[in-house]
Amino acid sequence: MEMKIRFLILSVAIVCSSISASLLFAMQTAGQDHDEERRSADATVTEGIENYVRTVDIGIAEFRLSGTSEFDIRIAVAVVDEKEEAISSVDIVCPSGETISITRERRDFGSDRDFSLAARQKDGEPLVFAYTNIGARSIERYGSGDYTVRVNHESGTDEILIPSVDPATGAKLQRPDFPQIVSDHQGTLTSPIEVKIEKSDLDAGLFFGKEDREGDGFLEEVSREIPAGETTVGPIDLSGGDWGGHLYFASKNSGVAKGISWAITLSAVVVYDFSVK
Repeated sequence: MEMKIRFLILSVAIVCSSISASLLFAMQTAGQDHDEERRSADATVTEGIENYVRTVDIGIAEFRLSGTSEFDIRIAVAVVDEKEEAISSVDIVCPSGETISITRERRDFGSDRDFSLAARQKDGEPLVFAYTNIGARSIERYGSGDYTVRVNHESGTDEILIPSVDPATGAKLQRPDFPQIVSDHQGTLTSPIEVKIEKSDLDAGLFFGKEDREGDGFLEEVSREIPAGETTVGPIDLSGGDWGGHLYFASKNSGVAKGISWAITLSAVVVYDFSVK
């Protein structure tokens, strides 16, 4: 159930990244100084890349699962419609220095949950060069910091650097603390459901999905937000059955550079299951 929720909610729809869609976070380097010298929070691009790329989204989420943690890493580069055939591959240069090459064909990097491909989510939507790693035990392989996206096309190579920077302070972007749920949220609950958390200066996203035992989707879905400074959402009417939920905070840097919309989102997600009688 937990993996089903994670896969559907944090899918390659990262192209539409927001607190209620697709998320994401990079782990803080040990000993990182929160008061480091201020850096630019704006992306930098080479001239001409806007002719090939329309959006870049990077999301790294840490999931807290019954006392343990796993990470989802998702990167999506949507290309300009008329330039789809002009792009041969997209390289992601991680903060660690490792380069992930995304080609048009699906490539597995050690498992079927760690892969890249170029595809459309739906007919009529842009072609997306995407990389996904679901359920990683750590993000040491990727490092923590800025990402460079290299687009290899008919006329050469262009780049966009995505800064992992807090836009308010200029310091390194940090994943937020995990939401602290103070209401009953596991076991058997009675509808309507009310969710209470400790007060935070971040918006919280909430998702409930009723399990479909015969398929990969959900029989019912519910999404809500808890605005910053508030602690309660609900009552929420849920039908009887087995449900899964997640509650999450996200830190984000985003902007527009030469017409390219870009974002990097670092998320902390609490995942849980419950039943409704």
